[in-house]
Amino acid sequence: MNMRYNSIILSIIFILSLSMLSAEGKEKRKDFLNTFVDNSAICAGSEIEVKFSTNFLSAEFSVQLSDANGSFAKTPQTIGRLTGVYGRTGGGLKVLLPLQTAASNKYRIRVIATAPYFEDGDNGADIIVKPAPTVSVEVLGSTTICEGEIVRLRAVTSTTDFKWSDGQTSQIITVAKAGVYSVKVQDKQTLCEVTSNAVEIVANEIKAPKIEHTGSLALCEGSYVELNTAFIEGVTYEWQRNGKKAGTVNSRALLAFEPGEYTVTISTKCAKATSPPILVSLKAKIPPPICPSVSRCGEGQVVLKASGGKEGKYQWYNANFNPIRGANASTYITEEIRTNTTYYVANEEFGCVSEKIQANVFIKPPATPVYAGADVAVSLGESVQLNALMNTPVAITTNFEANPNRRNASLRYEWSPSTYLDNANIPNPIATPLEDMTYTVRVLIDDGCEVMDKVKVSVRRDLRIPNGFTPNGDGVNDTWEIGNIVYQPDAIVEIFDRWGTKIFHSEGYTNAWDGTLNGQILPTHTYFYVITADNGKQRWKGAINLIR
Repeated sequence: MNMRYNSIILSIIFILSLSMLSAEGKEKRKDFLNTFVDNSAICAGSEIEVKFSTNFLSAEFSVQLSDANGSFAKTPQTIGRLTGVYGRTGGGLKVLLPLQTAASNKYRIRVIATAPYFEDGDNGADIIVKPAPTVSVEVLGSTTICEGEIVRLRAVTSTTDFKWSDGQTSQIITVAKAGVYSVKVQDKQTLCEVTSNAVEIVANEIKAPKIEHTGSLALCEGSYVELNTAFIEGVTYEWQRNGKKAGTVNSRALLAFEPGEYTVTISTKCAKATSPPILVSLKAKIPPPICPSVSRCGEGQVVLKASGGKEGKYQWYNANFNPIRGANASTYITEEIRTNTTYYVANEEFGCVSEKIQANVFIKPPATPVYAGADVAVSLGESVQLNALMNTPVAITTNFEANPNRRNASLRYEWSPSTYLDNANIPNPIATPLEDMTYTVRVLIDDGCEVMDKVKVSVRRDLRIPNGFTPNGDGVNDTWEIGNIVYQPDAIVEIFDRWGTKIFHSEGYTNAWDGTLNGQILPTHTYFYVITADNGKQRWKGAINLIR
């Protein structure tokens, strides 16, 4: 009855405070901010409604709780806020009294404006805070239970009145189902109630795991794919391939090197579940290429040639097995090499790489040069002996790749072309050419090196010189044609009259004399010729009868 009476009185005061605002325009305004509560005795941790009236314009109001002696002098505790209320002249809000608030009958609670700031002195309302009981839930066992198992929960408190969330009312209860449990207790003297922390009991049920994979499920020979599943606390993992145990480690991941159907089973003490299978396949085996070893005499580049794969699908590697960028053709030209070096090559197809095959490069000391002799000229029908010389001063000074180190190696000779030679496989064949020939001698050394040189054999032919011609324009014998002159390309032909005057001169007889001098027809007469060739070593002279 007294509480109802107090509530009526507070409401009347609240209405009168609002009425005073309407008369504010008739006299000088005085700002005020009043605080009211309906229930002055509350339990710590419970909710209280705080009302206020004001004529101060503010966008935010805060609710403050004093210390246990009712003072706001020190830093008061803010327990609630009301925002976005600019222009409001009153109202109320529900706030929660902190559970840790000590019991006292001297607390005060008030509302202040904070945007902008305004407090109307000590405008608080008196409240009595009653102590709340303390309670927590203790799990007597594991929070995870198997089917058919139980776990006990105990309310740790000094009170004797218990209300569990599942309806049980004793201090210690037995739980056989999964769920969230809490207990509410009441102090019989203060009638204050409080609810404990929530405890979750989990049924030991596990769902079938799912296998994930890192990398392709289609394996190349020698490769693997990582299979894994999610981590779950307290479970064991067992992998199987085609129904048989795979791997030896209790791990959520497995490296699969072989094709097959993989599953993983996770287990606890009272449950297990197996994943859906995942299929790992094996791509067709990529055969390795073939690459013979290569050797060369002296340092330099080497051409390596691989076969057994598709053009553009090779991969060359250096001696450290590092792939050489852009080296994907069947042929690879090395860099300059000075010592024996090993390369590797593999076939690449369908995203797989075959076995890497060695490609050895052997560098041998440079060979001693060969000298085929000086160029020579012979008359038609004559023979000349060619001679390939090794380890001679002439050979060493003539060829720029000479090696001062001498060899006592087995030599093989090859002369080409073999035309007009009596034997093309000896160092000193006899040549009887019918035409100019350039012979190349190739000397093969038993360690795989070779050297070459060339010699030219020119064939001289006797000139067939006519003693007359008839330049009368009938198309027959109109010019002085010298037979075999083409075999003397350096021939100088000169013609003189009977007084020794030179009337014709030609270096190389490409245009035969037509019996004229500077375009003028010369008369019938006897003229004289001099022909020289081979730098003057050969000379022909005689008379020409010009007949018209």
